[in-house]
Amino acid sequence: MPVRPIASSDGPALLSAFNRLSPETRHARFAGAKPRLTKGEVAYFVDIDHHDHEALIALDPDDGGIVAVARFASEASRAEAEVAIAVGDAWQGRGVGSALIEQLLERAEQEGVPQLTASVLADNTRSLRMLAHAGFEVSEQHWGMINMVRPVAGTHAEA
Repeated sequence: MPVRPIASSDGPALLSAFNRLSPETRHARFAGAKPRLTKGEVAYFVDIDHHDHEALIALDPDDGGIVAVARFASEASRAEAEVAIAVGDAWQGRGVGSALIEQLLERAEQEGVPQLTASVLADNTRSLRMLAHAGFEVSEQHWGMINMVRPVAGTHAEA
């Protein structure tokens, strides 16, 4: 399956991919109801610097459409970056998310991000298993959310 960094020209394809997600998948990704993306949200998701904010997309080998997105975004301090992943319903359970998270970990290491975090709904067992398999560990649980953390191997954060 082809994987590449997202580009600013991917806005329409990203919106199309979002519109194909079931309400359950949208809820799992955004931790609440998310019936649509605004133009501003689409711009935020595609107009990125590939340094502090990275996003990789997996493409359908048949039609080239976006089937999954994995991203990290770091705060100004760059002490950590938060991970978010969305996999289209037809592609879930096929290893797409796991493959993307591994490539995202490589990008985080290349960019010197020392630690990745993720906040997942407690009932999102698929994502929790995928992240645990990728080396994320539970750091805290509250209000139906599980926060996970994973150091990024080979990074050298400046003191």
